[in-house]
Amino acid sequence: MKYWQTALLILATLFASLALAEDFKTVNGKEYKDATITRVESDGIVLKTKSGISKVYFTELPKDVQSRFHYNAEDAADLMKQADSALWNGQFGQGADLLNRIASEYPATPQAKTVRDVRSFLRDKGAPQDAPLTASEAEKLRRVMDALASIKKGYRTATPEKRQALETLLGAETFRDNDSGIASASSSGANLNDAVDKARQAEGTSTRSPATTDTNRPACLDTATAQPALNNAAESMDAAIKAAKIGDAGTAASHMQRAAASLRTAANAASADAAVSHPLRKAAEAYDKAAVEYARGDEVGASLYANAALGFMKASNDALQRSSVPRCH
Repeated sequence: MKYWQTALLILATLFASLALAEDFKTVNGKEYKDATITRVESDGIVLKTKSGISKVYFTELPKDVQSRFHYNAEDAADLMKQADSALWNGQFGQGADLLNRIASEYPATPQAKTVRDVRSFLRDKGAPQDAPLTASEAEKLRRVMDALASIKKGYRTATPEKRQALETLLGAETFRDNDSGIASASSSGANLNDAVDKARQAEGTSTRSPATTDTNRPACLDTATAQPALNNAAESMDAAIKAAKIGDAGTAASHMQRAAASLRTAANAASADAAVSHPLRKAAEAYDKAAVEYARGDEVGASLYANAALGFMKASNDALQRSSVPRCH
């Protein structure tokens, strides 16, 4: 069934439900008489009765009511397992299709929320968030899963200081099990975004202050210089990861230093807008620290800083999409 057809059926069901007062009974026997549904949320429904307003979670309701609101956690969970398997096996088109099915056919389930979180994490803030996932985005998600698996493996032997840093960046709950699947990657990505946003708020105040305005700052964003530099940084990062995988820490550190230098070039080219350039400089600092960790042979520490750098780069790109500073011609 097409996504839009499924959406129409869901809307028809919801509008019909919202219009009528009815009785609801939970699996534990609690009853809501003459209740009107005022809102349908991802995990339950909000009911209005003579005694007031109550939220009833789908897990408290019988199966037939769950199905009526397209809540079928068992089917959605099965599709999520299939999507996990598809991505681990490199079947990115199939994985994307399965995740899109979850979002369209079971929109009220926790798995559907995971899909929405994945879209938000993978995409720039200015990009459409409701569009179906593509095969290339599924491939990008697999790389996140690979990175998470590597970080979790190193976490077990990391120093207490490194463990604390990883927990701060990705969330302590990330390391409670060895799962590196889609749900875990989604949660870690959301925590990483939050950590980067907090870092930007804490460290970027001075860059927004009128008192520190640089009168020599360019009047436009030199994207013609910045974009190739960003591409070079990405290539150097990939080369560093490949070198690290074969145990060549020295080469990995060298590539990471090149990535940092490329980011500084991009930051200088984007200096007309501090919201764009500042995160790039923070990313360059993180890559420099990752290079030091690689040189020491500490892959966990390097992964920590490299992932922080990726978060700063995403923040910079989001700022670029919102920037009103003109592009240089």
